[in-house]
Amino acid sequence: MLDGKPYVYTIVKNLLMDGEICKGALYILSMDIAADDGATHFQGQFEEIGTTGMRDALIGELCRREGLITITDEGMQGWNEDPYDPEWKRGALMNLSEKADYDGMFPEHPLTLARAFADCVLGKTR
Repeated sequence: MLDGKPYVYTIVKNLLMDGEICKGALYILSMDIAADDGATHFQGQFEEIGTTGMRDALIGELCRREGLITITDEGMQGWNEDPYDPEWKRGALMNLSEKADYDGMFPEHPLTLARAFADCVLGKTR
């Protein structure tokens, strides 16, 4: 609730592809806040530029050292998972580096900025 009004928001990740090569990610924030006469809608796009993959690489190595992920002939196990349905395996799944726990380590990352924008709109402090 924001000022007694319900709200909902999502952050969706789209991969920026050049053929078979992933060039980064685009995080799309959509937020709706109920108003007396309908709803207020916010939307923003936050694109990885310049530091693409740095967050993934650093957190991936930390998670590997902690045993949270393993690397096998089939690829990386335990890295990607849908946050709502672990059985869902299609699309641009969330990875461990995208957890909000790591936002403080990457204040300029587009996902951190998307969450910070949502918090700002909602009047929350980080």
